[in-house]
Amino acid sequence: MLPPARYLHIAAIDNGPRSADVIALESCLVASMPATAFRRLLSEEPAVAERLLRRLASLVRRLSDRVFDLSTLGVQNRIHAELLRLARQAGVIGNAARIDPHRSTPTSQARSVPIREQVTRELSMLVKAGLVGKDGRGLLVRDVKRLERMVEDVRSGGVIALLALQRFLTVRDAVERSQLEEA
Repeated sequence: MLPPARYLHIAAIDNGPRSADVIALESCLVASMPATAFRRLLSEEPAVAERLLRRLASLVRRLSDRVFDLSTLGVQNRIHAELLRLARQAGVIGNAARIDPHRSTPTSQARSVPIREQVTRELSMLVKAGLVGKDGRGLLVRDVKRLERMVEDVRSGGVIALLALQRFLTVRDAVERSQLEEA
């Protein structure tokens, strides 16, 4: 967990179940407050409420990007997008980032064998291209800007494809309505 870390505030807002669990990998300070006290803090301190709104807006944007990536990108491009996300999360210094497997999310354990093979194959290709390399037990992204360009090129192509699909569906619906009106 990278300081300062704040989790589980969504459940305090809507009284729903927690949407995540937190596991500390090292010694840390943990604090909590009842949901009613948290909501009172938000109503009495506008600066705190505004900061929380900004965090939630950022979360919605990140999740929307992830949904877009998962629904429109192929496995190879999803791997690139995930590497970029993890590099940014780890912190880019200059044009490089070191991804520590113990600090990243434990999603790799949930992947099926064919997906792990595809990840291994793609990482090998990225190593040969000089984009990533091993750094002890971690992974070094050597050229974050190049990885960003690769991901953005594919994402923008996905947006164009979605717009074309939307236009097609709109025209199709108009034709169907016209045919129904004629009948």
